[in-house]
Amino acid sequence: MPAAAGPLNTKTVTADTLIVERHGNRISVELTTPQTIYWTKASGTGVIPIQIPAFTMELNKIDGSVHKDHIDSFTGYTGASKYTVYVEEMGFDAAGSFTCPTWNYLDQTMSTCFITMHGINVYVPP
Repeated sequence: MPAAAGPLNTKTVTADTLIVERHGNRISVELTTPQTIYWTKASGTGVIPIQIPAFTMELNKIDGSVHKDHIDSFTGYTGASKYTVYVEEMGFDAAGSFTCPTWNYLDQTMSTCFITMHGINVYVPP
């Protein structure tokens, strides 16, 4: 973030590494091998390496198009940049399952999500 910051913010993988299929109202995504991505720090220099493990995602209930506008603030935790981000997204809500043996989200089953098809994020420094 942001993708325009350079080649570390984009990742190219082969078609057999990231498999995405849509059949009617069902989407499946599989990352077959772990990948390292790099998240540009909001302030200062350098990047944070993030390891994304292999996973599968099966979405079998996809709702209609949704437009969302919201404001997020990066405050209240160690290392927070104190930036404010204004977010405008177009996408859709979906339900299904996310399976990843090495990741979980607070030990909760991940069964619903919002998939952004188009998004604009404007970061405003403190």
